Amino acid sequence: MDLENRELEDVKRVAAITILIVELIVPYLENITDLRRIKESIESGFLDRGMVYVSAKKFLGVSV
Repeated sequence: MDLENRELEDVKRVAAITILIVELIVPYLENITDLRRIKESIESGFLDRGMVYVSAKKFLGVSV
């Protein structure tokens, strides 16, 4: 999202940002609302590309 690029109309830019937030960011945040859900998200693979540190996994009791 190059916000300085004026080739994309504001209406289309707003639509793209809205889709990004509603379809990607909100579901992601809903999956990490507390320690139990964070642990479940790690164990299920939901956070595989989230670079969860070994120390965090150990703290949560997740096998590393």
